[in-house]
Amino acid sequence: MQFTLLLIPPLLVLLIRTGSGDHRDKFKSAGGHLSPDDTLFVHLRCFELFAAASSDQSSDRERDASDWLLANNSSYMRKTDRSPAFLNCVLTKLQLYDEHQQMFKTGILTDQHRTYGSWMNLTQEFLQSFSDDLDRAIVNTSATDNLFTAFEPVFLRHTNTYFRLFWRDPIVLDSWYHQKGWSERLPNETVVDFCEHQMSEELRSDICLIRSYQISNRTTDMEKHIDCIFRGFHYLNKLGLIDVSEILRDYQLVSSLNDTIIFHVRECSDNVTSNEISSINRSLLMYTCLLDGVFTDVFKEAFDYREIRSGNLSYILHDLPYNREHIKSQILALDKARCDDQHTQTGHHYRT
Repeated sequence: MQFTLLLIPPLLVLLIRTGSGDHRDKFKSAGGHLSPDDTLFVHLRCFELFAAASSDQSSDRERDASDWLLANNSSYMRKTDRSPAFLNCVLTKLQLYDEHQQMFKTGILTDQHRTYGSWMNLTQEFLQSFSDDLDRAIVNTSATDNLFTAFEPVFLRHTNTYFRLFWRDPIVLDSWYHQKGWSERLPNETVVDFCEHQMSEELRSDICLIRSYQISNRTTDMEKHIDCIFRGFHYLNKLGLIDVSEILRDYQLVSSLNDTIIFHVRECSDNVTSNEISSINRSLLMYTCLLDGVFTDVFKEAFDYREIRSGNLSYILHDLPYNREHIKSQILALDKARCDDQHTQTGHHYRT
C-alpha cells in the first residue's frame, strides 16, 4: 500500500533501527531515562490505543500515523477528537505528566539530558527554559482536553527541545545510531531474531530446541536469551519486574484471555517477584511458568503472534486482524530457516 511505502522510509525506519538498542545492551534501559526503544514503544502503543480505527476512513488513520509517529514539527499536536487522549497516553508513559496529581513532572528531562546530552546538541539553558514553562503550566481538570490545552503552548515554544529529548529528532537519532554502530535490529527483524543473533555459540547449537519451546540445559545462556526477548517484548518493566498487563494483552489479541489465564499469569508473576531473584533469572522462570501444563498451547500462540508483530509494523499501522493460520505459516518459515541445517541432529519439532 502507498501508505506503508510513504511511512516507513525516513524517521520511522531510523526509529525502529535505533530503538532496538545497542546489541551489547540487549534492550536494557536502566535508571529513570528513556532509550530510543522506550520512546518508540510509547508512541506505537499510544497510537494503537487511540488512532482512528481501521474501519473508519483510512485517511484518518494514515494522518494519525503521519502526525504522531513521523512528525517532528507542530503537526504532532494537530487537534482532532483523538489527539488529546493520545497526548495524555504519551506524556504519562514518558513520565512527563502525572495524571493522578494533574501535574507535569520535569525530572525526566534532567535524566534524559544527563544520560544522552552528548547526542542531543541541547544546552542547559534550553532544558531549563522548557522545564520552567512546564512548571508554570496548569492543568485545570483531569479531562484530556485540558492537558492538551495546557501543553500545546509549551510544546510550540519548545518543539525542538521536546523532540530531541525524547528521540523524535532524526538528526539526534542519526548521531546516536552512527556512534552506537550499525549492528542494530533491522526494520523487518523480529525481537526473537534479534536476540537469537546474541546467542552464545554454545546455545546456538540448541536453537531448534529453543524455537520449539524447550528449555536448554545451558542455563546461564538460556537466561540471557529469554531476558533479551522479554525486554524486547516489554514483558519486563524498567525495574526488571514482570509487566503482567503487557503479557495479558498478547493473550487478548489472540482471543484467548479469560479469568483462568489471568489468574495463571498473575500467579506466575507473583512466584517470581522475590527480591532474591535477579531480573535475568526472573525472565526464564516466568517463561517456564507460562509454558506449564494446560496453558502451554495458548501461551505459544500469544508468544508467536508477538514475535511476528515485532518485525512487521503493518499490524500496528493498519490494525490487521489476527489470522492464526497466517501467523503459524510465518513461524514455520522462521523455524525452517533456523533449523534445516540441524534438523536431523536435533529431531526438531515445529511449533504447534
